[in-house]
Amino acid sequence: MVETSHKSALFVVIILFEACTITDLRIVFYLYAPMDRSFPAKILLFGEYTILFGASAVALPYDRFYGRWVHQSLPDQRLIDLSVWIKEKGPGHLLQMEEMQREFKAGRVFESTIPIGYGLGSSGALVAAVWEQYRLKDPVSYDILRTHLGEIEGFFHGNSSGLDPLISYLNRPVLVTGEGKVIPFSSPILHRVEHHFFLLNSHLHRKTAPLVQIFRQLLDNTTFHQAIRKSLVDLNENAISALKHGSYEHLIAAVKSISRTQFDHFKPMITKEVSRFWKAGLENKTHYTKLCGAGGGGYYLVFFEEPSEANKVSDIWDLIPLSPFEKEAP
Repeated sequence: MVETSHKSALFVVIILFEACTITDLRIVFYLYAPMDRSFPAKILLFGEYTILFGASAVALPYDRFYGRWVHQSLPDQRLIDLSVWIKEKGPGHLLQMEEMQREFKAGRVFESTIPIGYGLGSSGALVAAVWEQYRLKDPVSYDILRTHLGEIEGFFHGNSSGLDPLISYLNRPVLVTGEGKVIPFSSPILHRVEHHFFLLNSHLHRKTAPLVQIFRQLLDNTTFHQAIRKSLVDLNENAISALKHGSYEHLIAAVKSISRTQFDHFKPMITKEVSRFWKAGLENKTHYTKLCGAGGGGYYLVFFEEPSEANKVSDIWDLIPLSPFEKEAP
């Protein structure tokens, strides 16, 4: 094997970038990637709940929080249990199971700064790391890869779309189309708008499944159902379109409307304290809050028209800048 430095490896990737397919690029990247790579958290920027209607969604890696493999003297029993589950019920035939189980028992553990129960894909990062470390080969498409990752994440959630581990594994923004296809996503204004987004910490853990069940029950209400079908779906599509085509003014308008619509119709997903912050922003027209995933706790997304306004409330509210939060797709 030809030895190469990280710098020369990066050069190789850049040279081959345009000539490679998506799958080839993944193979080239990981062939030369350092063994201690980290796996970022994920942010669902647009598409929370509306994705259940077959609407589009945009998700981004967020490397302010991440996980990575480390070694310790004692094994992590949860990882051992995961490996047994994958072998018996998951896609064990696609992974190097003997090596995985041997290394887990020898003390390979996943060290993570991603908070659990906050909607940032903590289990997704672990699944991405398992796949990257032990996969036999990469699938031929994002969609097949997403399916396999979702099968592994089923250990944690029972049922998974596979989107969280896919974002962490690819480490780049993606668009989930209305047809369910996953494709790379880029925007000419991400660098501009990233400084306007912040994460608001509710300091409350939550689980996604019960919140999705509440959402499905709310759909029995005609007013709520129409607000989602006729309003929120279109607003999310408008926001994604504006982001994709670089229309900053249209993006701001869509974010403001999404914030108002979610505040009016998603009360069970908004904690009491966050509701107070959310309402103040709408009334004062200083910031616009929206769900970051399922809501109900964890983190919420906040858009400040003037980022300096975030500093004025940071002594009261726990805000984390979202920038830098993206890596452009080719």
